[in-house]
Amino acid sequence: MKKVTALTAVSIERIHPNTWNPNSMKPEIFDALVQDIKQNGFLGAILVRTCLCKNVDGHHYEIIDGEHRWLACQDRRLDMKEIQCYVVERDDISARIETVTRNREHGELVKEKFAKLVTELKDSFKLPLESIKNRMMIPDKEFSLILNPVSAKAEPIKKVEFQGRRQSFTVSASIPSKQQYDMIMQTLEDVMKKEQCDKGYAMVKIFSEYGSVKP
Repeated sequence: MKKVTALTAVSIERIHPNTWNPNSMKPEIFDALVQDIKQNGFLGAILVRTCLCKNVDGHHYEIIDGEHRWLACQDRRLDMKEIQCYVVERDDISARIETVTRNREHGELVKEKFAKLVTELKDSFKLPLESIKNRMMIPDKEFSLILNPVSAKAEPIKKVEFQGRRQSFTVSASIPSKQQYDMIMQTLEDVMKKEQCDKGYAMVKIFSEYGSVKP
């Protein structure tokens, strides 16, 4: 079990955010957070670890989870001097992993920052991607989508085979974008409806008029 100290009041000026946090919070949500603390008090202690910072006397703390709560406490509407913290012992890898796992519960990951963090863990700390994913407890599909967002462009269609009314045709086409692909498919449906024909005949008609068809 990871060691956690008792809840401790720490001077806000002795706390600083980490450099790897990929989390983001929309302004309206941040404003709601400030209003909630103003009305109900600070109820969510932040998670920090001790660190050695140059030009700072005494203990200094680095945030693992709770950067936006820390920022909210400094808002002029609150102007708090201290903040409740849990001080934990975490190495560099564990601190980075825990920032992601806890922040996925609130806010949203900025994909560019997340990708930068994963690259740092993989290259600087020599942590395999599979291990990063497992320790962050992110499902395979979600992990891949965060790192590699789905492109708006469709894969080019190299070859389409279809059966016409009387003989088989092979049509070669390159469709560079999903928008153009959707336009062609809509045109295909329109021709089928207008001519009262099957898809094969409609495709022959379209490519006969707008492209080249080789039997």
